[in-house]
Parts: sequence; structure tokens; C-alpha cells
Amino acid sequence: MAGDTDSRGNVLLTGASGFLGIHLLRELLESSSVTVSCLLRGSDAQAARASLTRKWQWYFPELPWQTHEARVRVVLGEVSAPRLGIQARHYGELLETHSTIVNCAGNVSHAGSDADFFRVNTDSVASLIELAQRGIAKQLHHVSSVGIAGYFRDDPPLERFTEEHLEQGQSFANAYSESKYRAELLLRKAFGAGLSGAAYRIGFIGPHSGSGRFQQNIEHNYTTRYVRACAQLGFAPYLPDSRISLTPVDSVARAIVTLLTAHESGGRTHHIDTPHLLSQYDIVRVLHAAGYAVRLMELEEFVEKAPRLSRDEDALSVLLPERRSHSGQSVPIDSASSRRELERLGFEYPRVTSAWLGSFLRHAIEVGFLEAPRFWNVARVLGELLEPGAR
Repeated sequence: MAGDTDSRGNVLLTGASGFLGIHLLRELLESSSVTVSCLLRGSDAQAARASLTRKWQWYFPELPWQTHEARVRVVLGEVSAPRLGIQARHYGELLETHSTIVNCAGNVSHAGSDADFFRVNTDSVASLIELAQRGIAKQLHHVSSVGIAGYFRDDPPLERFTEEHLEQGQSFANAYSESKYRAELLLRKAFGAGLSGAAYRIGFIGPHSGSGRFQQNIEHNYTTRYVRACAQLGFAPYLPDSRISLTPVDSVARAIVTLLTAHESGGRTHHIDTPHLLSQYDIVRVLHAAGYAVRLMELEEFVEKAPRLSRDEDALSVLLPERRSHSGQSVPIDSASSRRELERLGFEYPRVTSAWLGSFLRHAIEVGFLEAPRFWNVARVLGELLEPGAR
């Protein structure tokens, strides 16, 4: 597939039913003529396909599934099982018929046993490497996380964590980040032994840039829970220096496929992370414009008064300052090299706009995640509140 978006090769995609995975599936189908085989769980192939179809229809109601259905195949399996849980006959077929593997599967819930994280996020990569190294020549493209940068108990040995950095003596606060790190160690070793492909470290993923649609299990995302907590409580700490790089999910998918199809990737690592930062105050301003009354307090005042003003422990836990489970230092993520490469290929990250955030609010209200403000049907959000301040 590399170097030719009209390649007739076959792509094996894991994690196709997830938030990023379904957008990667769409991007692969719309930017090329390849056939995509999706590794899915299910009682049988028909049930797995039906489940994937429902996911597609939920995320892309404007795009009929029939448009691309003929180029989507289902492979029954389980990424955390030996040999991906694929029947021997189908496994042998994959060895000889698929030239590209895109791994988007993983446990990203930040909850669960350590063993589960390593089984899903690390052991599965070992199985995919085994598949990639057998049969016809293959590329393995792996979705990782910027969280592999970890933190340092002593003075960091580097000022910034670039695409080339990996083993820097960092520690990890949770099994999710460590499992992703160990997966990259396996991948680097395989790349050093001649395997072709790339790793894509992802930052925070945000709503679709057009529709504002977010992941189906929206309540499991920290950023969305933060927005809801502000709206529910009606007050929040004022954190002018708090910023987040929130990349729309469709932009993440398009950036990955842009790099994936551009050239033979000899074991490179890319950071997929927007340079356009969103501040906490930007979020509150958009909530104000939408009709939510949110009072801002100095941090010290918030910490003191919040428990007396509300008994909503879940909302308060999201807004109260994070209590670190470690005392180390982190270093900034440097994505400059990847951004230059993407710019050379004609890709640009969209800027943060109030219209985008407003479309997310609309979606969150439609799915029942947010309660609509009192005059929601009167004041239709939102103009370019953040322009030209889109950083």
C-alpha cells in the first residue's frame, strides 16, 4: 500500500470498532482502493459484521455503509489471544494475502488489571510482529501513545521527548503507559531486524472536526467529563495556564493514513498531536456562550469552597487538582519533525474554533450526556468566539 493510494493490496486492521479505529477504516477506504480486513470479535462472521455496520452507522449517519461495504472483510479473532485467535486456515491466508497491518487495538480505558493492559497492549503486538514477519513482505503500522514518555524520578536526561526517543530511563504512573512503552520496545527491535512500518504516538483525541461526534462511551473520557462537570456544578477553578492539545479524531486518522501511504516507512516513529492548544478558559467561554452559567474561582478558593457548594463527588473529583501518584518530572513532547513531514505532504491540523466546540456540545446534548441550558433552542451556538485567538 505504501507509496500508492490505489494499491490493490489488502490491509489487516485491528481495533476497527473503536473510536479511532472506525475513523481509520473510513480514511483507508476513502483514500485508496484497498480491501480492508477487520479483525473482530463475535460469535460468527455475520454477527461481527453486523456489529461493525452498526458502529459505522452511528459514527457516520451521513455516509451509507453500502458505499464501501464490498471492500470490507471480517476476520474473527481476538488480539490478546495467541496468534490473534484466528483459525489456522484463515491465519495462513493472511500470511500470503495481506501486505499491510494497521494495529489500532488496545485497552485505553485507564482502568483494569495490569495483566489485562499488558495482554492487550503488549502481547498483541508480539503476535502482530510474528504475523508480519511471515509469508509475503508486510508493513506493520502501530498506533501508540505519547504517554510512553513517562516521567523521571531524578533530573530528566533530556529537555524534550522527540519521535526518536524511547528508552530514556523513564518511569510510568500506570500500566497503560508502560504497556504501550513495552510494545514500542518490541516494535523497535523488529524494525531493527528489518521489519518495515511505523509507530504513531497519539495525544488527546477530540470530537470529529465537522460533526462534533465523540466516542460512543463518551462518559469514559476525561475531557468530556471535565466539560460536563463545569456545566453541572456551575463553578470551576480559573486555570489560565492550563492547556490541552485536542486533535479531532478524523484529523488523527487522516494524519496516520497520510504518513502510511506516503512512502516505505523503515521503522520510523511519528507524533500525531495538534499544535493548536485549547485552554481551560476557552472551554469555559464557549460554555458561557452556549448558555451555561459557570462561575470561575481562584484555585485556592475553589479547593476550599467546592466541597461545601456541591455533593456531586464525581464532578468534583474531575475538577479538583490532580493528586499525582508519583513525584517525578515530565518533559514536553516535541512533535516538530512529524508536523514538518505532514506539512510537506499537504496535511494541516485544523485550528480550534468555537464552532467546533459548539458542535460537540450539540452532540453531547443529543446523546444525553449534557443537559441542555435553559435557552438552548433560542441561542444557536456558536460563531467564531475563539478567532483569531485559535492558538
